[in-house]
Amino acid sequence: MKRMISVVLTCTSILLLSACQNMRALLPAGSTSVSGQEPETSFAPVVQVPFEETESFPFPFDEELPIGDKSEGFLMSVDQMLYDYDTMWQILEDNFPFWTAVEQEMGIELQTYREGFRNTLVNIYARQGYITQALFHDAISECLSKFNSVGHLYILPQNFRDTLKYYFADDSSTFGKHYLALLNHEKSEQYYELFQGIRNSYSTQNQQAGDTSQATDAQPSVENVVTVTGEAAPEVVMGYAEDIPYLKCGTFMDWTEETYTAVENFLLAQKDADQMIIDIRGNGGGNSNTWVKGIVPYLTNETLKWNILYGGKSGALNLWLNPDYMAQAVKDDSWKERFPNVSEEKLEGLDFVMETDALVEGESEFDGQVWLLVDESDYSTSDQFAVFSKDTEFATVVGKRTSGNGIGEQPYTMVLPYSGMTIYYESYVGFNEDGTCNGITGTTPDYWAKKGQTALDTCLEMIRK
Repeated sequence: MKRMISVVLTCTSILLLSACQNMRALLPAGSTSVSGQEPETSFAPVVQVPFEETESFPFPFDEELPIGDKSEGFLMSVDQMLYDYDTMWQILEDNFPFWTAVEQEMGIELQTYREGFRNTLVNIYARQGYITQALFHDAISECLSKFNSVGHLYILPQNFRDTLKYYFADDSSTFGKHYLALLNHEKSEQYYELFQGIRNSYSTQNQQAGDTSQATDAQPSVENVVTVTGEAAPEVVMGYAEDIPYLKCGTFMDWTEETYTAVENFLLAQKDADQMIIDIRGNGGGNSNTWVKGIVPYLTNETLKWNILYGGKSGALNLWLNPDYMAQAVKDDSWKERFPNVSEEKLEGLDFVMETDALVEGESEFDGQVWLLVDESDYSTSDQFAVFSKDTEFATVVGKRTSGNGIGEQPYTMVLPYSGMTIYYESYVGFNEDGTCNGITGTTPDYWAKKGQTALDTCLEMIRK
């Protein structure tokens, strides 16, 4: 299987502070203090060499920024803010392959949106002459939230950055080394170190006096019809729904050896069952190995082949991170026979398409029917499981349309030149069988949950019939 690692993020943590502060990033000038350390005032952006043409690219500049108090982080001049903003957009335009789909399927005119948001930044901060890291972070979060996490486009959160650094620590490939070099750059390190102080300061300032609530361990959510026989952290429940074997996977992130072992033992014990229900509703993603190696092999004795079509852009950052990026680009139009619904219009703005096969090998005596329960919270790796289940007929998918972003590979990163902010993005765009963009449209279930019923209700009703 091609690099289907998908160490990807749950949607709930994407916007970080922006969920709390939202458009406070765009407060009028004078709304924050800067501890007496004001950068030189600048009322208009200065024309500079595009970042991709500098000697520093793809690493940020070594220019030091003044530091404010703990709630502010570093301080950027208006010129520096706009240079980072323009650089983010330029790199995305050159490397992020979702723009045609975004305009066609989401109705967002990108140039208008880009210029409009830039003008807002100028109007707010030109007189003040600077922006704090806290407000810059919220502004970029607000800007990118317009795209609803399509293509894993968001600011890389600190905890997930740590996960990626751990994952790539032993990767000796050029891709792994380059990826790790961006994550470990001192400007990036400083950004996240300062941002942790901002988060701590924000939490302290907003802590409510007299709060007597007590923290409790998060428990996986299962319906009343389920009899739970075992649990395996994090958020994995095993049991029976009306005597049908039932596995609830609330996340595909951070599975431990104990989790894999518990799930394996439960699934092996069901080898003689006629039905098996896997419930991934509410699952925001994680690592594809959880279902590729931890679930599917124990529920089939076949080798399941999954045919995938990607599109990409040959931007400088993509090619620097992965010199083999375009090695699998198709040389002819033979792929159109297998993907007849992907029109030329959908490929506008892309530099190449590539076709690849993913294989998952089964080794089980189980010969029953597998059901997969999904909903609109399923994103990234969990959506990938839904796509795989439909395309290979591994399982019958029941529930609601997912949030998509499962037809893809490991997202890439960019580090902005002055701030060191790290932006996450997918370099491949994947297409559904009907020709729509999976990252926008998601995956449609084989059977929709009936009105007034949960997906589990509908599934059990179908089994009883």
